[in-house]
Amino acid sequence: MIAIPWLVLDRTGSAAAAGLLGALVSLPGIVVSPFVGALIDRVGRRKVSIYADVLSAVSVLLFVVVDRVSSLTYTWIAALAVLGAVFDPAGHTARKALIPDAAGASSINLESANSRHEGLFAVGWAIGPSVGAVLIKFVGPVDALFATSFLFVIASVSVMLMRVHDAGQTHQRAQQTSRSCRAGAVKHEPRYGDHHDSVAETRSDIRDLKQSERY
Repeated sequence: MIAIPWLVLDRTGSAAAAGLLGALVSLPGIVVSPFVGALIDRVGRRKVSIYADVLSAVSVLLFVVVDRVSSLTYTWIAALAVLGAVFDPAGHTARKALIPDAAGASSINLESANSRHEGLFAVGWAIGPSVGAVLIKFVGPVDALFATSFLFVIASVSVMLMRVHDAGQTHQRAQQTSRSCRAGAVKHEPRYGDHHDSVAETRSDIRDLKQSERY
């Protein structure tokens, strides 16, 4: 939360540049958020949470990679920060959507699960800047991002190891099955014209049989 703005100040010395970066990283959320719900319903809560955290870890690690192989200019910082912000809404929403599933798997009520989640989130929000400041002091703003990337990996692995029933994905499969059944029923439903032709053929066979009996 503080490493990247600090990195901008360290490299450019401009508070305006740091403020502009803060505005830029808010744009992906505005664009991506309307599509996140549909993505979670289609792919699944656990998968979206895992993939988003892995991609976030990679995007943060790219700061270190670019700094090692090239010059980490303001353009690079802004581009990588915006890239990382693309994955944040999906990961946060998917984890929130997993709370009912986690509560059911843990046999605790949803209200208690929600309160625990919000409490831990608030604790992390309060402690995170302090830890970040300590890391920046001892290893610098770039290498401090190793810790951020590592924590994203921990989050991804933690969700991967959760033994929960993804209700959202189950609902999606049920809807697909229902649509397939309806499509199959419509496909095999006899049409009026087919029924009329069958009756006509039966009548013709009966007439032929009666004529043969006469002879």
